[in-house]
Amino acid sequence: MWCWGKDIAGQGSNLLLEYGLNRAPSPDSRYSSRYEFNESENSVILWGFGLWYTHSSIGSLLLKRHDFRPRVNLTCLTTPAAWRLEDCPPIQVPATEHEARMALNLCGDVLAFISRYEAWVLDRAGLAYRQQAVETYPERRKGFIPAQEMGATWSRLAESC
Repeated sequence: MWCWGKDIAGQGSNLLLEYGLNRAPSPDSRYSSRYEFNESENSVILWGFGLWYTHSSIGSLLLKRHDFRPRVNLTCLTTPAAWRLEDCPPIQVPATEHEARMALNLCGDVLAFISRYEAWVLDRAGLAYRQQAVETYPERRKGFIPAQEMGATWSRLAESC
């Protein structure tokens, strides 16, 4: 997820915008913009603190940047107008078998979206670009996915859901 911040400056352009996401500036200058991607039944929001995914017939999922445990809200069927975590609708770690199943469905969908995006980045900007982004990751000592494996890793995660 950290690499997406690098994609904003990209190769002299904003790769997130090129891929089709829309930038929504915060109404409060203290907070960063967010990026939104909307399809017929689902939407993705990216913030510096994480990712929000909504499927209009299932609910919503939050993946935090530094705590990748999925959290769900199965009644939130629209994209929240939020720029901070505390502005998001209530969200929780799945507590029931049904919530866990729905979280897996939502995770599979959003991880497949991420996999497609990473494959597009490799086609558009090249492996050297993504390697450079990974090499500047400040917490590499804690572990990272090599650039050449990033898309396939997201895809495997999606399939495992």
